[in-house]
Amino acid sequence: MNLDPKPPPPAYARLFGIDLKHRYYANGLCSDFAVIATDDTARLLRNHRCVVKPKANGIEIFVETVTDTDPKPIIKPKIAFSSNVTLSFELHLNNPEFELFTDPGPLKGESDWQITDAKQTQRYFGKLDINRDFNKVEGKSIEFFFSAKKAFWVYYLIANPAEGEEFSPQIQQSDEKISWELSNGSDPIFEHLKVQYHGMTVLRFISKERLPCRESGLRHIQLLLKEKAIIDNLPNPSWRNYFQLEDATANFHVVKYLPTH
Repeated sequence: MNLDPKPPPPAYARLFGIDLKHRYYANGLCSDFAVIATDDTARLLRNHRCVVKPKANGIEIFVETVTDTDPKPIIKPKIAFSSNVTLSFELHLNNPEFELFTDPGPLKGESDWQITDAKQTQRYFGKLDINRDFNKVEGKSIEFFFSAKKAFWVYYLIANPAEGEEFSPQIQQSDEKISWELSNGSDPIFEHLKVQYHGMTVLRFISKERLPCRESGLRHIQLLLKEKAIIDNLPNPSWRNYFQLEDATANFHVVKYLPTH
């Protein structure tokens, strides 16, 4: 009978994590990507007895550790990393509509990590390079935030006011002090609606500022007539409905107000 005690299981600690976040989503988590280690990084992680655990909005990296007690207890990787090691991960986009609600501005990093845009290769969305002392098992996460795209919100109002009726509607959202102004300009959608709804009143309202796309939606956008709300909650314009308004993107929604007289 073998009475030798079994060796203790290896100890692992969280080396770091990659957390992708997006201000468009109500919970802030961005699950639009697969985060994949480059071949060189995957090989390096295996050689240092690391475990990669994917999660909805990124990955977690765990490393096998030992405890050094001299001069005081400190946890460190069982197989030490070389100095000046760079770990690289590719961001592979899984959502083809991602860019419709995401700010197209340049991607920014921090002192110990950088992200490069690689859209021109079409192989992946971007590459994350992490430069830090991986022998310090701090478990520190890299949090990368995507910003929501901002666009003007345009409402086209189709109405059939009674003959001789004073008809001066307004659109506003009082909670966040957002307002729209009646526009005398034109665009292809406006011209199409005037033909489609010939004989009716077609008005175009444009938000006074660009508004961010949001998953949860903005409530209490009201259509007012004579300072009275005739529609309490107008739908938010979908980021799928967009066109170019001069030098900016605009999202639009068509509203019908057709009371019987």
